[in-house]
Formats: sequence, structure tokens, C-alpha cells
Amino acid sequence: MHWVAWEELCYPKKEGGIGFRSLHDVSRALFAKLWWNFRTSTSSLWSRYMGNKYCKKLHPTIVKNSGASHVWRKMLTTREDIEHDIWWQIKSGNSIFWFDNWMKQGALYFIEGERADEEEIEVQ
Repeated sequence: MHWVAWEELCYPKKEGGIGFRSLHDVSRALFAKLWWNFRTSTSSLWSRYMGNKYCKKLHPTIVKNSGASHVWRKMLTTREDIEHDIWWQIKSGNSIFWFDNWMKQGALYFIEGERADEEEIEVQ
């Protein structure tokens, strides 16, 4: 019996591997999908629960992961990869203008410059 590194087993068959999926990649995809569902399905019970538990009065894009569950921490590791691909449409005015991606460059909150006070940030 010969020992082979897991990475080599994950190579496609054409490259000498067995074609297994990388567990790291599968895990990352799972948590990215959880983050996507959390941010885009705001009316779901699970999304509201996670938002109330971990975000409190902060926007999800600026929440820290200290003291959070394993699932929430792993979701936050994919947050940076996912957030720049989420674009929002202006509809009911319930979004927070500074934290959502409107211009394909990321949230206005992270672009340097002067900002309004917290009370002036919400669009209604």
C-alpha cells in the first residue's frame, strides 16, 4: 500500500488523482452559501435569528466574531469573498445605505472619506 497526500487525491483523474473534492473547498462553499442566505433571505426565521443574536444593532458587514459560535465564525471568514458580489436594488428604503454594495467597489462605509453620524445613516 502506498500513501498519497490528500491534495494529490483531489487532483482530477486526468492529472493523476482520483477526483475527490477538497474538504476545505466544500466547507468554504457551504459557509459562503450560509452567508449568502443570511444576507439575501432577511425574512427567513434562521436569518432573523442569526441577525438578532450576532448583529444586534450593527450591520453584518462590520460585526466582529468574538465570542460567537463556530458556524457564525466560519460564515464571517467567507464574508469578504461574498459581500463584494452582492448588489442591492433600491426598493422599500429599509436598507442601510452606507453598508451595502451599490457601486461594484464595495460598501461606501469602507471607502475613505468623511461620514455622517450614525443617526443619519439609515434611508427611510
